[in-house]
Amino acid sequence: MSKDSLRAAYRALEEEAGDYADAGRALTTLRRRRSAAAAGTALAVLAVLVMVSGLWPTRQESSVIAGPVHAVGRSIHTACMHGCPTFLTYTDGRQVSLGEQTPVPPGNLTLSPDGRWLGIPVGDGFEVRDLTGDTVYRTPSAASGEVIGPWAWSADSRTLLLASHASGDVSAYYLLDLTNGRISRPEVPKGFEPVGLSARGPVLFEESQYGKRATRVRLVVAGRETVLDGRDVELINQDGGPALEVRGDRIYARVVGKVIEFDLDGVEVSRYEFSGRALGPGPSGYLVFTDGKVATASGAVLYELPKESLISVPGRARH
Repeated sequence: MSKDSLRAAYRALEEEAGDYADAGRALTTLRRRRSAAAAGTALAVLAVLVMVSGLWPTRQESSVIAGPVHAVGRSIHTACMHGCPTFLTYTDGRQVSLGEQTPVPPGNLTLSPDGRWLGIPVGDGFEVRDLTGDTVYRTPSAASGEVIGPWAWSADSRTLLLASHASGDVSAYYLLDLTNGRISRPEVPKGFEPVGLSARGPVLFEESQYGKRATRVRLVVAGRETVLDGRDVELINQDGGPALEVRGDRIYARVVGKVIEFDLDGVEVSRYEFSGRALGPGPSGYLVFTDGKVATASGAVLYELPKESLISVPGRARH
């Protein structure tokens, strides 16, 4: 394997490890995926995620420099994979260091789709901070041996789904309401994993599909089955998959060099082919990183960063 190929492979593994407490441990697992048993098909059980009350928000003062209302977060990045500080960049060009020991993006660091809220691991919990004010909400502490990380944002930036997990095995999910700081516990049906918060409601993936090569993916969107058909493209491979992102009324399936966009009924809307690294959906189109440039998949350059940067754009979390 060439040096460039090795670097690319290691970067891919590093990105997969981004939401683990111990990146070395995660790299050792080499993208371990669940071997879940086939789940039941009773969609009535999946109609809603049941909220369990009893968890209360904690409000604290923010330790990140607050910006004016018109300047929110543009990106979180670190210029290299090891030993480089991590920065939050505002839309007005200011940069704030988040520290050298902070888990690098993408993964445990996250910005809301509107750039207003910064999510960051703190101690044995997770904090979400208002960059335009002084409000901070904190989750309960993680279970022993686990970390709490962001899973998915709602498109309106009002809700963040988080999970307490160890190497991807989740013991509890949390829903944080950013309008009031209320934290609730969603009950996810056994054998399913939430991969996004759509305009209709939660999007669930049946875990029995992991590791089985297929061009089609079965999802449950707000209680109704939806099938994504990649046609000539494998959406699930033997290593696991699929790589899915949800934003509003769209579901994005990522494969090497390509992103397929579906609506919530599974109808294909468009396909993006690109070179470089997929960053996630943005307000001006799907974002990619190529040769130091953050751009839309159509080629419109938005801004530049060092070529080896690891980046989290607004709205990106584990899924």
